[in-house]
Amino acid sequence: MNLEDRTLNLEDHILSIVSRSRGGLTAESVAMAYAKDMENEIRSILDRLSRDGAINKNRGTGADNATYHKLVATRRP
Repeated sequence: MNLEDRTLNLEDHILSIVSRSRGGLTAESVAMAYAKDMENEIRSILDRLSRDGAINKNRGTGADNATYHKLVATRRP
């Protein structure tokens, strides 16, 4: 994906955030909404990679506290 495609995707995403809001948004609030959207997308991708066996998922104390780890090829005795 080149820079122009990423810029257009970012513009589309920003328009989506603004269109689902009520009233005006500051640049900071748009950035925070974008970051939350990206966090959800990243979590979904990490969960899929874990289900596929590409990485390990340590569930932690709650759903939001999971940690993800690379697979270890060999373990020490």
